[in-house]
Amino acid sequence: MKLFQYLAMFVAGTLFLYVYAQIMPREGPVWSVLYFVIGIPALIFLVYGIQQFFKRLPGA
Repeated sequence: MKLFQYLAMFVAGTLFLYVYAQIMPREGPVWSVLYFVIGIPALIFLVYGIQQFFKRLPGA
């Protein structure tokens, strides 16, 4: 079950970062800071949500 959890976190994180990098503008110092200020916490919440989902599954 842990393998599926890690695989889900990896795939979801990779897809999130790919989509986020395509959407978010990166030009200029303000956008560069916002790129990390918004993206990193969002990725952390995504991974935390996946972990909580797997903890609530029966047999976990």
